[in-house]
Amino acid sequence: MRKGKYLILAIGFSLIFCVGCHRVADAVIDGVVDGTSRAASDKAEQEVYESLAPKGEVPAPQTQQWNFYMATHARVLFNYTFAPGGVWVSRQDYQPGEYTKYQSEREDEETDMIIEKAFLEKLDNGNEWWRVSWKDDEEKVIYEALIDTSGQMIKLLAQDSEGNKGEIRVQGQRIYRRPNKVSDQEINQSRVETETVSTPAGTFETDKIKYTAITNEGQDSMTWWLSPEIPGGVVKYQFHDDNERVWNAVLIEKGQGAERKLTSF
Repeated sequence: MRKGKYLILAIGFSLIFCVGCHRVADAVIDGVVDGTSRAASDKAEQEVYESLAPKGEVPAPQTQQWNFYMATHARVLFNYTFAPGGVWVSRQDYQPGEYTKYQSEREDEETDMIIEKAFLEKLDNGNEWWRVSWKDDEEKVIYEALIDTSGQMIKLLAQDSEGNKGEIRVQGQRIYRRPNKVSDQEINQSRVETETVSTPAGTFETDKIKYTAITNEGQDSMTWWLSPEIPGGVVKYQFHDDNERVWNAVLIEKGQGAERKLTSF
């Protein structure tokens, strides 16, 4: 896979569902998302492709270009991993040391990605260390972030797809946004049915939750399968639109004992 393809695939998909994300939580109580952000999303996606796709190769490590590239990449990965579709629909919190891994794919792409989300440590002052990593058969990108009690990212460590490590400057950059909270009442009102879901990590009895986003071009739907047996509570999630572009993610591993892999540089 060409170096940097993670960034292009992730930005292209995430912008579809994350432009105007703050409007999602305001509407999910009705099970329907009212929004008209598709045109803005398409425009933003095209601008990202035009400005970033031609670069391809990861910039030289520890340069201003590398910092910008990795910070942009991290913004997309953290937003998608913590809040795909703008929210993380769950009743179950992660506990320190717990992690989950999902196999994620788009039906119109050949590349599958393994997405890890791990709650590494909670400090005495309440700040939290988290890890997000994305990998396929050829590349792996790792980020570890310190997030304060207000939801601000105050430190970010990274390892790029070529194995280069460094600290990314986060001051003045909005890389991470705390996911919108969805209440039990909102989840219950959007429940479709209960469903048994078999995954590589086991078989789970789940609540199937579905939201529909109304756009200028039709309907986009977001579906989650929830279980209290999973750190974070999500067994599977899926997004698709009227054009049948489908993004699936299914749990392949969960566990405890996650620890920091990156240290200060």
